[in-house]
Amino acid sequence: MALGDVGAFHEWLDRENPPYKLVRSVEAWIERLEEAPWQAPSTELSEMTVPGEYQVRAAVVDGVEVIYKEEYPTGVTDLIAVRSWGA
Repeated sequence: MALGDVGAFHEWLDRENPPYKLVRSVEAWIERLEEAPWQAPSTELSEMTVPGEYQVRAAVVDGVEVIYKEEYPTGVTDLIAVRSWGA
């Protein structure tokens, strides 16, 4: 597995200017997607998933929602959105 597009993370940083401790926590969770895209506390968003092509998942990590897509053929995981929960 590999991380692909992580632009949504950088957009979140620019848009919300979160505290450093929160940035490190979310960044570490995102980095672990390379090893396990299905990691807790993520859940599948079945309405956005295309079986056999890609799976879209979402997780709330320390109050930050991370939505991402894992491409099955390539194993690449791209971030779709990163935002403070409830924002």
